[in-house]
Amino acid sequence: MEVSKIKESSKKVKNLGKTGKTRMFKHRKDAFQEIAEKRMVELLALAEMIFKEDKALANRYVFLARKLATKYKVSFSKEQKMKFCKNCGSFLVQGVNSRLRLSKGNLVIKCMDCNVIRRSKYK
Repeated sequence: MEVSKIKESSKKVKNLGKTGKTRMFKHRKDAFQEIAEKRMVELLALAEMIFKEDKALANRYVFLARKLATKYKVSFSKEQKMKFCKNCGSFLVQGVNSRLRLSKGNLVIKCMDCNVIRRSKYK
């Protein structure tokens, strides 16, 4: 009798342990995503500040922000996406290394480094 009770209680403990670990990991994953999102915002702000002095460093900050986004599965906001080129990864500043035009209900952004055009709707 006592052996069967011990086996049942050990099974319950094992099951609780597994669910506890997955819950803890899920919570931890959310925390990592929040930290990554904050860091991405900081990196893009730093890229904006340093662009006039050092374009290569600004591009490096964008590269790091994109790397964080892919690693932790965090997406950029629409405003953040417009700050860098999807093709070459350079930080875009209107009038310096990008051209912004409005045509037929579209917002057209052209990267002057790689000559790629990105179009999006606007209201």
